[in-house]
Amino acid sequence: MNKLRLNAGSPIFTGIAAVVFGVIMVAWPATVVKSILVVIGWLLIAIGGLPILYSLIRKFPVSFIAVIYLICGILVLVFKEVFVNVVMWIFGIILVLGAIQQFNIISGAKKMGYTPKAYTYVYSGILLLAGIVALINPFASMETLVMFFGCGLLFYGVTLLLSELSIQHARGKGSDYTIKE
Repeated sequence: MNKLRLNAGSPIFTGIAAVVFGVIMVAWPATVVKSILVVIGWLLIAIGGLPILYSLIRKFPVSFIAVIYLICGILVLVFKEVFVNVVMWIFGIILVLGAIQQFNIISGAKKMGYTPKAYTYVYSGILLLAGIVALINPFASMETLVMFFGCGLLFYGVTLLLSELSIQHARGKGSDYTIKE
């Protein structure tokens, strides 16, 4: 008997992750924006600082790229407000890509003989529209945008889970499948 695969690339895993992050974004929008920037800043500092430290210890020439990463990490931490706008663009892109993924899943399911319900097209379209609106106006209130993206991500996760469960139910419980790209 085949069973549903739950791995990092599966729609179930993606849907659950989207729901969790969507809830976090809706519940704590201000904290999410600041946290994302702090994490990015520290990652850039680590990506640049560790090779520089290694170069200094081993007496190798310091990599120019490592210095750039280090400087960018410091700038992100010092000028968080400037980088908040960049994060909002990234969230818009994520919503658009999520919508494209939903349309691809629908297309793959059709190739396997599953007839998608009308609402699957509607919520994929809403997700695409939300991403486009976010890309057109990313400079509105940051907390409102984070909550908006959180709702979009939550909506995406729930609809992805519902689609996957509908497909699994149509194909027989517990079957696994792969969608060719």
